[in-house]
Amino acid sequence: MITNEITLWITTHVPTLLPSHPSIAFFDWITLCHYVGFLASEWCQILRSFFKQTTSWPLQPPETLIVTDFEFFLDKEIPVPNITMQPSSSIASICIHWRTQKNKQNGKKIPLFCNTINPQLCPMAAAVCIVCQALLLH
Repeated sequence: MITNEITLWITTHVPTLLPSHPSIAFFDWITLCHYVGFLASEWCQILRSFFKQTTSWPLQPPETLIVTDFEFFLDKEIPVPNITMQPSSSIASICIHWRTQKNKQNGKKIPLFCNTINPQLCPMAAAVCIVCQALLLH
């Protein structure tokens, strides 16, 4: 469980790390989880040696979130076609699409907005970092 103390530690520790530090991605996922409550199967591999549904790829996409599950928007819900070409400060909202859920409510979309009160725990900033890092590593 991620406690308030751990969250406070993350918000004070992350700014001391280089942008390429491997822990940054983990902290971004923790920040995003504060807002949407992911199950492990929705954001990561549970086992190091097994990736669910990889054997049936490309007919079946993986159950974990993929880049196309994140939709970014400017003001007035104008879609951002390429997040890497857009300054993150101009992003107004994000919509996360759950293709597969344990409760079988597949296709659910959850909108998120910028946290202006506590920018260090902003779900949009975390999502932008997650998607940009995934695109960079792809």
